[in-house]
Amino acid sequence: MTRTQPDDLPNTDKDFYLLLITYKDFYLGRGKDFWNEFVKEAVKPSLEEKGISETLIKPEHIFVISLDEYDMLINQAKESDVDVLDIIEFAIEQDQDVETQKMIFGGHIHSYNPKTRFNLPYLEDGFQKITNSIVDELRKKEAS
Repeated sequence: MTRTQPDDLPNTDKDFYLLLITYKDFYLGRGKDFWNEFVKEAVKPSLEEKGISETLIKPEHIFVISLDEYDMLINQAKESDVDVLDIIEFAIEQDQDVETQKMIFGGHIHSYNPKTRFNLPYLEDGFQKITNSIVDELRKKEAS
């Protein structure tokens, strides 16, 4: 079967990236490892059946990241005044060398700019509200 892209798919002369955002760290490793170990066998027949090249999204362009890492990614981009894609491409480059590979995406985020402080105001505000509520309730019980 000839591998062609269906008309409704984007032009493949550009690189595509896949971020699978999970609720916690699953330590699935690099995208290439994730693809080879968990996904390729299950997905490849379906791609071939539809005539879609499995190289549409290169395995090294796949990242399984936790919600916390996603928050850190957005914060890092904001604090470093760069596009999220710059950090993703940095991670891809680091994963090519055994010396700089990371088991989880968060390691790449920290390596991108180690000086970045990860203060996530919306999380801090929510935590502060909960903490204040607990303190208020304790004070009420203490006063009664």
